[in-house]
Amino acid sequence: MPSRRGWLFLSGVVVVVASILVVAVVAGSDWLSRPMPLRLEARALSATEFHFEPARLVAPSHTAVSLTFSNRTQAPHTLVLLPPIDLRSGVIVQPELTDRLEFTTPGPGEYSFVCNVHEGMGGLLVIE
Repeated sequence: MPSRRGWLFLSGVVVVVASILVVAVVAGSDWLSRPMPLRLEARALSATEFHFEPARLVAPSHTAVSLTFSNRTQAPHTLVLLPPIDLRSGVIVQPELTDRLEFTTPGPGEYSFVCNVHEGMGGLLVIE
């Protein structure tokens, strides 16, 4: 049986968690209603010359994704997931280097990604 001190600590934790939930609900936060990712999906994407490989990526909806972008060319590239995902590589990825983007996929649909350095270089992220 927990000691009095243990019960007081547990009560304090419950009060703090309840307070955070009340503040979130009162503030109108939608994070409580969003589905939580069930697993981490790993995907790899490479820049080869002036196209992405593969040019079409597939991932499940509402899932945490770790996307590793490798630049296998002699030219710098960026990776930009267009709105509504609206996420970009943190830097211009120099030749032979990599960058990683981590995000939760939205609902099903087709979402474009591009390289901001090279016009016409793009691909499609299909969420199922």
